[in-house]
Amino acid sequence: MRKVSITIRLFILLAGLITPAAAQTPPSGSQNRRDEIGEEELVRVNTVLVSLPVIVSDREGRYVPNLRSDDFQILEDGVEQQIAHFATVETPFTVALLLDTSGSARLRLREMQEAAVSFVENLRPGDRVAIISFGGKVELLAGPTNDRELLRRAIRGVPVGNSTPLYDAVDFVQRQLFNRVAGRKAVVLLTDGLDNGSVAATYEGSLHDAEELDVLIYPVQYDPFVDETRAFTIALNRPPELRTERIYPPGFNSKDYKKAGSYLRGMALSTGGRYYHADDAATVKRAFTRITEELRFQYSIGYYPKAAPEPSRRRAINVRVRNRKLSARTRSSYIYNPPVN
Repeated sequence: MRKVSITIRLFILLAGLITPAAAQTPPSGSQNRRDEIGEEELVRVNTVLVSLPVIVSDREGRYVPNLRSDDFQILEDGVEQQIAHFATVETPFTVALLLDTSGSARLRLREMQEAAVSFVENLRPGDRVAIISFGGKVELLAGPTNDRELLRRAIRGVPVGNSTPLYDAVDFVQRQLFNRVAGRKAVVLLTDGLDNGSVAATYEGSLHDAEELDVLIYPVQYDPFVDETRAFTIALNRPPELRTERIYPPGFNSKDYKKAGSYLRGMALSTGGRYYHADDAATVKRAFTRITEELRFQYSIGYYPKAAPEPSRRRAINVRVRNRKLSARTRSSYIYNPPVN
């Protein structure tokens, strides 16, 4: 009997309605791992598999490896679930590195390129990376691959554009790139968060779709704007007063930047990732270092819900470690949307 592990874009698809591209097959050799369940139990009819990327840390914030499926407890809407799939932190992961190469990023492009190269070089040899740029249009420049030289060339040769199709870039990863990739996955998004070029995706739709992926999203928001200090005369016969004013790119203002921050924080929150703000190249590199470390300690856990999922209804998820000195971080909920025929 063939093993079947059914996943949708939140990793949730009805069996029987799955397309071949969306179905995920467990990695070869997984039947030999004690943490995997038996073959007969993996084959289900008219059910779904909910997959969760999970990070575990102790009270000092240190990441914890070497845990087993028995160390975890999963509750959906308060009801304990049986773990059906478990991948350890030794399993390589695939990361999509999205680089904003729009006009607003041009002044800091070289700094971002060097930080991205450093990020790639600090990954483990078996980890694969895809390089996607979005500046005028969304382009897959390399990967997913573990060829470090190819990745370095792709990063240093990113094309520069004018508009910023941020939502389209995230949508591309969600609907096309990661729809064909099994195993542990993550998105690292280096951008100012401003969008003025998307045609296929929206702010709200992009955030909603993020809840349907077994992917951790790590936005790193850099600040491309400048502060300009000018002298203002308040009244006659008084010395001028110095004021600092933020200068935004043409067509953008402070409300746009707040919206950008809300979008990026929402991406991290809805997927279980982390949001980082970076003021310069040094803080970008620090953010990448922390992301790299965290990805090395990501578990993948899946379960079949005991209650049949209802379309468009949000279901609360709570992942616990039985050792109360440890804490687990993952998405807090998911929304099941059946595929459209």
